[in-house]
Order: sequence, then structure tokens, then C-alpha cells
Amino acid sequence: MRVKNLILILGVIVAYLGIIVYVRISNDRTIEKRYYQVWREDYIKNQSENEQYVNAAGKNKTPFALSEA
Repeated sequence: MRVKNLILILGVIVAYLGIIVYVRISNDRTIEKRYYQVWREDYIKNQSENEQYVNAAGKNKTPFALSEA
């Protein structure tokens, strides 16, 4: 009887933790943050230590910066 109760309790704990992890991973804010990080890695380029520009050409292409002037 004790073993069955222990297995049941462990099963409930594992299910609860699984749900918590799933909710954290699929959270809209987390997804937005991931998309932003990927975008930043692909499009924001460092010109120098204090200067950055947006590479409008995208990843793996010759850099092309847009001008606001």
C-alpha cells in the first residue's frame, strides 16, 4: 500500500512539474523574447564599439544598411 501511494505522489509531482515547464516554455512573452533574440543576432551588426546598424539584407547576405537621411 505504501509503494502505491508513493508512486501516485511521485506521478502527481512529475505531472505538475511537466505542466509548469510546458507553460514556461510556451509563454507568449518567452516566445517574443526568443524571436527578438534571433532577429537581433541576424540583423543588428556592430560597426564599432559604440555604433550598430540594421543589416536590411538579412542573414548570410552582403550587409546592406538603410539610411534615414
